[in-house]
Formats: sequence, C-alpha cells, structure tokens
Amino acid sequence: MKLNRQARFALILVAAALLVAGLAGPLRRAAENRDKAQAAAEMRQQLERERVARAEEYVGQREQVLADARAAIDRGDYPAALKIVSPYAPVPDEALRELFREAAGAESMRQRREAMVALVARDCTEANVRAQVAAMLEKAVEPGVTGEPPRTAVRLTGAEAREVVLTRLREPPHPELATAPVTPPVPIDWTTRMRRDNRGRPLPDYLGMVYSPAAQDVMCVWRVEGRRFQDVRTFGYAIDVWMAPTPDGKALAADPVRYVERPL
Repeated sequence: MKLNRQARFALILVAAALLVAGLAGPLRRAAENRDKAQAAAEMRQQLERERVARAEEYVGQREQVLADARAAIDRGDYPAALKIVSPYAPVPDEALRELFREAAGAESMRQRREAMVALVARDCTEANVRAQVAAMLEKAVEPGVTGEPPRTAVRLTGAEAREVVLTRLREPPHPELATAPVTPPVPIDWTTRMRRDNRGRPLPDYLGMVYSPAAQDVMCVWRVEGRRFQDVRTFGYAIDVWMAPTPDGKALAADPVRYVERPL
C-alpha cells in the first residue's frame, strides 16, 4: 500500500512537471509578445514626440529652411537639399514637399546618368560591337544569303552619333508596344526584319540624357562595314549601329539603325 502511495505521488509530480513544461512555451511567448507590443508602443510615442518637436522647430525656421533648400537645388547640390528638408518630411507643408520632390527627382536622375556613363565607358568597345553585329547578321540573313563579320568598325561621335540615335527614337513605337497588329501581315525583307528584331528600347529618361550638353558620354554609336554574298554576287554593307542600353540598364545591345549596301 505504501508503495502504491509513493507511486501515485511520483506520478503526480511527473504530471505536474509535464504541465509546467507544456505551459512554459506559451507563457514565454506571451511575455515576449507583451514586451514587443510595449516596445512598439514606446517607439510610436517617441516618433510622435519627435514629429511634434520637428513641426514646432520648422514653424520657427520655415523661411530659412525653404530658402536654404532652394539655394542648394539651384546650385545642383541635391544631396544637400535633401539633407535640409528630410528632417521635416512629416510636416504637411506643400512648399516643403515640392522642394523634396524636386531634389529627390534630380538626384535620382543624376545617379541614373552616372550609371549610364559608367555602362557606356565599360561596354562601348569595338570588340563588343563587332561580336554583336556578327551574331545579328548570321541570324538575320535568308537562305542563299551569307555574310561575313564586320571588316571595319569606327565609332561615331558628336552630332553624327546623336543623329543616328534620334533617327531611331523618332520612328514609330516598337512592334511589341504597338496598340494594334498589322492585318494582314506585310512580307518584309531580311534587313527590315533585322532592324525590327534588334530595336533598342531604352527607358524614357534616356531621352533627357541624349538631349543634354554631355550627350556623348551616354551614346555609343558605331559604323561597321563588311561584305555579304548572294548567289554569285558580292555586296558591301555599312551599318550605323546604336549600342542602345537595355531596359534594365545593365548592358548595351546592338540596334542596326541604318543599313545600306552596294554591289562590288
């Protein structure tokens, strides 16, 4: 009988221990959740105090803040302008918000331009344009028509390069962006198909770069020349190639803007 009482007592202790162990996890999580909620509430209160303090500070310095930000934007120091207005971003002042949008937009454009300049400096090479044009010609020609890789490649600069780019940009939208398909389909020759299938599609902000005084830094245009063969005839070709930035801005892709040939 005594052993049975001891066994029952031991079982009660084991059950109690298991109950405590089972409750430990939920209790701990409940305590952690309370701590997180309290920390979040304290953070919100702190942010609200800072917002009120910033708003009060801004009221007393509004004209100076706006003038300093405007001056920084006018001299092209957009990071400085953002540094001036950012502390007061939560303040509901339209004049302040307009300066913030202007500085943020200009700084974003500056950074994108720097990235484009770096891309052109890295990838606008003769080897790159030769390789892409050779692959493009090999894929584009029809049965019975063969071509050879470019024999010469000369980079165009200044107004001549800009005109090649603008010639392409003035054309109708890319077929993939057209609002309605052509019905019935019109047969096209291989040069037209080559130009269609390799058309550049830069982002809209690239237009602003092309029209800027330093457009040369973001343009990569080459004139490549070589020969193609059709039956027993030989033709010399010249292609003005715009190495256009891809939509993701990470590479340059050959766009054969102008293609001319002559019998040899």
